[in-house]
Amino acid sequence: MFNIGKEMFFSSDRAGRKETPRPGRRRLTAWGWVTGLLLLIGMGTVGFASEPRRIVVVGDSTYAPMEFADAEGNPRGIVVDIWRLWEERTGVRVDYRTMDWTDALKAVENGQADAVGGFFYSNRRATSYEFSPPFLEISTSIFFDENIYGIKGLKDLHGFRVGVMHQDYAEEFLQTHAPETEVVAFTSTTDMIQAAVNGELRIFIADTPVALFYLAGLNRKNTFRFTSTPLYTNQFQAGVKKGNREMLALVNSGFDEISKADIEAIRHRWTGVSWAERIPWRWLAVIVGSALLAAVLAALGNLGLRRRIAAATADLEDKRRQLEASEKTSRENEQRFRTLTENADDGIVRFDRAFHPLYANPVVESFTGIPRDAYIGKKQFKPGLPKALETRLEQALARVFETGEKHRLEFELPSGTWIDWLLIPEKTADGSVDTILTSAREITDRKHYEQNLRESEEKYRQLFEMESDAIFLIEKDSGRILDANTAAETLYGYPRKALVQMCNRDLSAEPEQTTRATVSQLEKIPVRYHRKKDGTIFPVEIGASHFTWQGHEVHVAAIRDISFRVKAEGEKKRLEAQFHQAQRLESLGTLAGGIAHDFNNLLMGILGRTSLILAELAPDHPHGEHLRGIESLSKSAADLTRQLLGLARSGKYEVRPTDMNTLVKETAEMFGRTRKEIQIRTEPCEAPWTVEVDRGQMEQVFLNLCINAWHAMPGGGSLILQTANVCLDEAHVRPFSVAPGNYVKISVADTGIGMDPEIQQRIFDPFFTTKEMGRGTGLGLASAYGIIKNHDGIIQVRSEKGRGATFTIYLPASVKAAAPAANESNTLKMGTETVMLVDDEAIIADVAEAMLTSLGYQVLTAKSGREAIDLYSRDPSAIDLVVLDMIMPDMSGAETFDALRACNPEARVLLSSGYSINGGATDILNKGCRGFLQKPFSLTALSKKIRSILDAP
Repeated sequence: MFNIGKEMFFSSDRAGRKETPRPGRRRLTAWGWVTGLLLLIGMGTVGFASEPRRIVVVGDSTYAPMEFADAEGNPRGIVVDIWRLWEERTGVRVDYRTMDWTDALKAVENGQADAVGGFFYSNRRATSYEFSPPFLEISTSIFFDENIYGIKGLKDLHGFRVGVMHQDYAEEFLQTHAPETEVVAFTSTTDMIQAAVNGELRIFIADTPVALFYLAGLNRKNTFRFTSTPLYTNQFQAGVKKGNREMLALVNSGFDEISKADIEAIRHRWTGVSWAERIPWRWLAVIVGSALLAAVLAALGNLGLRRRIAAATADLEDKRRQLEASEKTSRENEQRFRTLTENADDGIVRFDRAFHPLYANPVVESFTGIPRDAYIGKKQFKPGLPKALETRLEQALARVFETGEKHRLEFELPSGTWIDWLLIPEKTADGSVDTILTSAREITDRKHYEQNLRESEEKYRQLFEMESDAIFLIEKDSGRILDANTAAETLYGYPRKALVQMCNRDLSAEPEQTTRATVSQLEKIPVRYHRKKDGTIFPVEIGASHFTWQGHEVHVAAIRDISFRVKAEGEKKRLEAQFHQAQRLESLGTLAGGIAHDFNNLLMGILGRTSLILAELAPDHPHGEHLRGIESLSKSAADLTRQLLGLARSGKYEVRPTDMNTLVKETAEMFGRTRKEIQIRTEPCEAPWTVEVDRGQMEQVFLNLCINAWHAMPGGGSLILQTANVCLDEAHVRPFSVAPGNYVKISVADTGIGMDPEIQQRIFDPFFTTKEMGRGTGLGLASAYGIIKNHDGIIQVRSEKGRGATFTIYLPASVKAAAPAANESNTLKMGTETVMLVDDEAIIADVAEAMLTSLGYQVLTAKSGREAIDLYSRDPSAIDLVVLDMIMPDMSGAETFDALRACNPEARVLLSSGYSINGGATDILNKGCRGFLQKPFSLTALSKKIRSILDAP
C-alpha cells in the first residue's frame, strides 16, 4: 500500500521487457489546470492542511541522459520527465530523488522507497521486484579503446579486465554468459568512464546512449569504439518491491495514461530539440498567471500566514548561521587533523562503512609503495595483499563498525614487514560509528627481537635435554606416540601434552608411508616429508631402533629437519646453472667481438669516405643530404658494434674516475625529455664513492635499462634510479667471481609488467627479446651485462609478474677524485706535420691516408709492423706521429710499439683498433702510448685526437 502524507524513499536503474501499448489517455485543458490549482490553493488558505498523496522515486545520479543529478543536485533526464508526466496524469505527487545506484536498490528492498523509476528486467531481479509494462527500449554495447582491434562480442573479452556497473544488468549478464571474464565493478557510471578515459580500464560495458553522453562530455567520444551489434537490447520498466501489488497497480495506472507518442516526445526533447523549443510557453503563461492570482487571493485571505512564514524564515536563517559556524569549526578541526596526521610517524588511514579509504597520510605510501591518489575515494583499497590477509583486515573493520569498540591486531606483510594496526571508531552524535580511523606502526624489529628470544629459549631447552633432534617413543602396532622430547615440541609446534595424544602418521605428510615404515621396523628410513602444526611441510631424516618397553613393542625415532640441506642442494644447482650461463655468454661474447671487429673495418671505409666527400662539398650541394644520411646510418651501425663489443667484454674505451650521481642524473634527464608518459625520479646518496668507468659505456648501460623499463610500462608508470655506497663481503661476491670490498650500488626500478622466472633466466642472453619481430635486437641487456662484467662489477635482476622489475648494479669503488666531463666540438682541426699510418687492412689504410691528407698532413703508409719499423728507423725525427693498428699478422701492434720506442723513446703513437681497449692495448697505453681511437672514426674525431697529441707538451 503506498503511503499517504508520509515521505518515503525511492530509486532507479536500467530495465525492461518489450512494451505493450495501452489505449486511453487523460488530457487536462488549460482551464482545468487553472481551476485545479486555484482549488488546491484555496483549500490551503481556508485551513485544509491535509498533505496531497505522494510517492518517492529514486534513480541513478550518474546515468545521463536517462536520469542524473544536475549541478544543483536536482533530478534530470528522460526517465525523470516521464515520471513528471506520470504525476500529471495521476494527480499523485512524485518526489524523484537520485543517488548511488546500489543504495537506490537497497532502499526499495528495505521498504524505504516505493518504486524504481526504470531498470531492466532479469530473473534475479524478478525475485525481489514487481515490474510495470515496458516504456523505453535501450541497447547495451561493448566499448573498447580505439587501439584495440578484434572486439566483436563476448568471446573476444578473454584476457581483458572489463568494467561494469555494480548490480547493473550487465554484471548479471556477464556472470551468466561469460563467467570466465574478469569483471571490475564500479558504483557509478562516471567513475567507470573516467577510469577508462584515464587509461586504467580499456574495455567496459554500458548502455549505448549513456556511455556516448559521458564520453562526449569528456571530449573522448572518438577515442573509444563500440561493437556494431549491441550486446543485448532491453526495455525500461518501473519496479516495486515484490508483493506490493497495490503500489504496482498505482504505477501501472499512470503508465496506462502515457502513450508511446508522449514518451517519444520526451526522448526527442533530450536528444534532438533545443531548450527554447522544449518550453511550453503558452501553458507556462497560464500556470504562472494562475499562480500569481492564487498568491494574491492567499495574501488577502490569510495575513497571519505571512507572519508564520516570516517567523519560519527567521528560524531558517538562524539555523543557516548555526550551520555555517558548525561547518567552519569542522573545517578547522579537519585542518588540525591533517596537520597532525601528515606529520605523524605512523601510517594513518580513515575508512567509511563500505571500507572505502577516505584519507591516507604519506607514511602509508612508504608502507605500500602505492600513491595515495590511486585509491583515495575509490571503491576499495587493494594493495596486492594475500587474500587471507585482506579478509582478516576487512573482518577487523567490520568488527569495529559492529561493536563500536576499538580493536588492535598484528600482521605480517608479504615483504616480511610486521605491522601493529590500531582501529579507532569515530562516532556521530547519536552514537553510531560513521568512520574508522586506523593507525599502522611497523614493529618488525620488535618481532625479530621476540623471535630471537624464542630461539634462544629453544637452544637452552635443547641443551638441557642434551639432544637437538626430535625424539619420539612410538608404539609399533598403533603408531601412537608414547613420549616426545622438547626438541619435538619445537620442531612440530605442538606441546608435549598434545603430542602424546597423537599418532606418528598425524605428523606425516605421507601417512601411508609412515604406517608401513612403523610396521616394517625399518632402522634407516629414506627422506620423508612431515607436517608441522601450522601446516608447513618439510623434509626429515629418520633413524629408528626397536625394543620392548613396558610390555609394548616400541621404537625410538630420531627425526632431523633437513630443510637446510635440501635448500643447499637446490642452491648448488642454481649456482651451477649460473656458471653454465656465464660460460655460454663468454662464448657468445668471443664470437660477437670477432664479428664487431670485422664489421668496424667495413664501417671505417664507409664512414671515412663519406666524411671526406662531405668535407669537400658545399653545404648546399644536392648530394649533401644523402651523404649525411649515409654518415648517420654508419654511426648507428657503429653503435650496434659497440653493443656487440660490450657483449664481448672486449674492454673499456676511456676510463676516468666518475661521480655516479652525476652520470645517473644526466642519463635520467636525457631519457626523460623523450618519455613524458613515465615519471622518472632519481634518489642519489650523499657523498657517493668514485668509480673508474668508461662514461660512454656506462651511459649505454643506463640508457638500455631505462628503455627496457619503458617497454615494460606501456600504460605509463614510475622509473626510480638510486645510488648507494655498500660494502660486499666474501659470501655476497663469491658467485660472481669478483673481489669483496667497497662498491657503488645503482638500482633501476620500474612499476611495469614484471617478468616470470623463465624470462629472468634468459634476460641477459644475446639476441633474446620478448618484443615482436623487428622491434628489438635483444642486445641491450646482453651488452649491459658484458660492460658491467668487464668493469669487474655485478648486475642482477629481481622481478615478479605484475610487480615491476629492479636491476641492481655494483661497481667497485675507487679512491681517485672524479674527473670533469670532456667538452665536445665538431670543428675540424688541421695540421701540416708528418704522420705515419700503420694498418694491414687495405680498406682502412686507403681511407685513413685520404682523411689525413685532407687534414693537411704529410702521410707515410706502412702495411705491416716490419715495414713501419723500417720507415721509422731511417729518420725518427722526421715523423711526428704514428697511427698504429692493434691487430696485425706477423708483427702485432704491441711488438711494433716496443720497436718504435726502442728507436725513439719519445715517439708519439696513437693506437687504433676495431676492438675496444682490451688487455694488450691497456699495456701499450701504460707504456706511454699517447691515446686510443676506436674504429670506425669520423674525420672530425680523427682531427681532434691527432691535435690533442701533437699539441700536448
